[in-house]
Amino acid sequence: MTINRTTLLDLPLPVTGTESGVWGDITNNGLSQYLDIAIAGRNALTSANFTAGALTLSLTEGDASATNIAATSAQYGTLFVSSLAANSTITAPSSNRAYRVVNADATYTLTVKASGQTGVTLLPGQTAVVAFNGTDYVFVGMVGAGTVTDEAITRFNGTTGKLVQNSSVTISDAGAVVAPQAGSVIPFYFDNQAAFPSASTYHGAVAHSHADGAMYFAHGGSWVKLLNVGVVSGVTQLDVDNLRLDGNTLSSTNSNGNITLAPNGTGRVEVSGTSSNAGGINLYEDTDNGTNKALLTAPAALGSDITVTLPSQTATLGYINIPPVGTKTGSYTLATTDVGEYVQVGSGGSITIPDATFAEGDAISIFNNTSGNITITCSITTAYIAGTDSDKATMTLATRGVATVLFISSTVCVVTGNVS
Repeated sequence: MTINRTTLLDLPLPVTGTESGVWGDITNNGLSQYLDIAIAGRNALTSANFTAGALTLSLTEGDASATNIAATSAQYGTLFVSSLAANSTITAPSSNRAYRVVNADATYTLTVKASGQTGVTLLPGQTAVVAFNGTDYVFVGMVGAGTVTDEAITRFNGTTGKLVQNSSVTISDAGAVVAPQAGSVIPFYFDNQAAFPSASTYHGAVAHSHADGAMYFAHGGSWVKLLNVGVVSGVTQLDVDNLRLDGNTLSSTNSNGNITLAPNGTGRVEVSGTSSNAGGINLYEDTDNGTNKALLTAPAALGSDITVTLPSQTATLGYINIPPVGTKTGSYTLATTDVGEYVQVGSGGSITIPDATFAEGDAISIFNNTSGNITITCSITTAYIAGTDSDKATMTLATRGVATVLFISSTVCVVTGNVS
């Protein structure tokens, strides 16, 4: 018998004048049946057809007695694979042909390749068309995932541009984008604010102005500048909790709200000076009366640091009044808390000036608010009546008289006023 064969599908080409009496069988078994599986045939393969996860397809030939079509026949148009026991590989002939491949297995991958090549791999559940490109088998068109997530964005797997799969990012039918917590890089770059889109149209969007070096968000029809921690520029008003910074003014947004400056540890609130002005604080009058102010300032020059301590009780600073200590109706010894104040003596009262108690410059006033004289006992080492040069152990303060005790040191004092 003389039968030639086609190059790709190995179909019979009987020579004219030959195959007498068997020509029909040869045509049926070697041509018609093979055209049938090449166009519409499905080769159903399972792990039983693979040896150690490998299966090699080869061309088979029909003859007058049988088709000889088998699971290893390379002429099938569709390869349907399921129930694999491991990741598996099909090696197909290195000739121009294409396959429709279905990896119906839910667990293992399926690779289709030419001998000595790497081929293409279908993930579980994937379907693809593969073709021989002269060297190896490649995907024809893009290949989707075997199973997909509704609304998921597809992504390329690899660099061939052929295989796509699910991503973890979804877009709803309404356009809402949901992404997982990951190190995403999404630039919102614009050359300047003039290039921003409409803040009304894209309410809630964010944008970066390169010219301003700042981020903005769209709200209320405007692009609102975000605060750059450590660098605040171009912000006309800043609200933080109940505080408002507007220009050079810091105010409370609470009704009758206080503003507290609270240093930590040994820290202090400091007001710096300039090249032409010492540090100072302006204290304004009641706004009902106007906008006049009193400036509390440091001297223009200090030889060293000094400490100014305020009284430990309610008092008005300056020469407006002298804070009272209170009325004493018994024997009372002057104390350092009385410095800068006056002691009123009532009926039955007397005063003692103690020794080694006060410092130079301390001064205390005494008022005798009785109808008779009172005694001032000078326990201090040396006590003078102003204008005299004799040490006094006691002094007499006249009725309704006032005396001021000025301490020259801790052991010396001078008393002025209505004393003798």
